[in-house]
This record gives sequence, structure tokens and C-alpha cells, in this order.
Amino acid sequence: MNAEMKDINRKNLWRLESINDLEGAEIQMCHPVKEDGSPDPSRKPRFCGLLDVTYQGSSAKMRFDIIADTLEEALTRLKPAGEAFGIAKLEELDNERKELFRTSGRTIVP
Repeated sequence: MNAEMKDINRKNLWRLESINDLEGAEIQMCHPVKEDGSPDPSRKPRFCGLLDVTYQGSSAKMRFDIIADTLEEALTRLKPAGEAFGIAKLEELDNERKELFRTSGRTIVP
């Protein structure tokens, strides 16, 4: 395991605002800011969803992009975007697990 802190990209700073229903669904409104913390009008806000992914007893919160111009659009697109991201992420994790077993010479039992 490698724990290395990356340098922050000072040209790509965002202030995050959490919007949720207190039942598990969460959207982050990502507001672009300059290095001094003031709004950056040269960039558009973004929306991200947060998804709890559980795989083989481990859980992680993962962020995925939601293509939307308004919060209302992001709310409408949250579930389909999250489902598509979750399915793709689980397939990726399963493929990584299979590759690990393949290269280690172990047999996978379904």
C-alpha cells in the first residue's frame, strides 16, 4: 500500500456544497474558485454524485460526475448516473480480482 500526498492543482480548485436527502442520496455542487478562494467565473459549476460501493466485505464512498447544468437536472440524473457508475465500477473490480487470481495461478471458484 502506498500513501503519497499529491501536490494540489492550484488551477483546478473547487468549493464543494453537499445536497442530500438525509437518506443516502447525495449530490455535490462543485463551485470553481481561484487560488484566493474567490469565485472563478471563467469556469462552469459541476455536479458530482456520491455512491457507497460495497465489494467483498469492503466499502468505499466513490464520486462520479453528473452531466447537468442545473441542480434540478442533476437531481433527475443522479440515480441513472449512479447506477451506471456502480455497475461499471463493480465490473472493473471483478476484472481486477480475476486478473490477480490469473497471474497468481489460483483457481477462481464462483
